[in-house]
Amino acid sequence: MPYDPDNLNHRRALATHLIGALERAGFEPDPNARGERTYQRRVEGRPGAVLRVFTTVPLDGLAVRGNGRDAIRVVALYCGLDGKVRSLGSEKRVFRVGESPEAIADRAIERCREAYRRVKQRPRCRKCGAVTFIAKGSGRDTCAAICWARSNDPAVFDPDDNRLSH
Repeated sequence: MPYDPDNLNHRRALATHLIGALERAGFEPDPNARGERTYQRRVEGRPGAVLRVFTTVPLDGLAVRGNGRDAIRVVALYCGLDGKVRSLGSEKRVFRVGESPEAIADRAIERCREAYRRVKQRPRCRKCGAVTFIAKGSGRDTCAAICWARSNDPAVFDPDDNRLSH
């Protein structure tokens, strides 16, 4: 049956399928979420790199928000040793229209897989080992840890560092 965003039961089914799919894919609830349920997962082999999914399910609710208000979003972030969070990129939004709740949740998981692959394919900084991103201004690979800007000792690369969020 087609997904109807005006039907509360359909919105509840989508929330259930989405959260279940995220948890099966290894995502955990973000303890620092504000406003809506957010899930996150570390990117193995890329210390500090995290995927975060904004579900459109309010913290106090069991159903996604109504139609036309927003979409499910998947972003890749770098959580630095300095406590700052920097964007590594984002995927196309997952609009919640026209399909079954299962199909919408599957599209969200596919966006997560795409983001995970992109982060895994990014080169590491030669100086500190952090993941790199493409700078908007120059178009060059840039260290997400901004190690080149530090005046004191460079960050020590720790392959077992698995920060989730700050």
